[in-house]
Amino acid sequence: MRSAVPDALVCFLCWVSCAVCVTAGQEPPADPPAFEVATVRENRSGETRSRIELVNARFNATNMTLRELVAIAYPAEGGAFRHASELVGGPGWFNSARFDT
Repeated sequence: MRSAVPDALVCFLCWVSCAVCVTAGQEPPADPPAFEVATVRENRSGETRSRIELVNARFNATNMTLRELVAIAYPAEGGAFRHASELVGGPGWFNSARFDT
């Protein structure tokens, strides 16, 4: 059975995970930003905790909603993570479906 999450969302989440890796560093790298592989999977664990890690320019997000991922990808002025409540609209699953990247 296919997931209710559209394929376009998976593509968008791949882009978001790459954007976070690029914008999270203190100084821009000498080479243009690139990535080898980005994996986005729906998390159906039922857990309520989520986690993000950025280690050696590798971004990992576990059990995050799309609203949270977008809030991370587009930080507030000054570079701080935008609070997810600042995002308005989106489909019903925008705040309920959870993903691992």
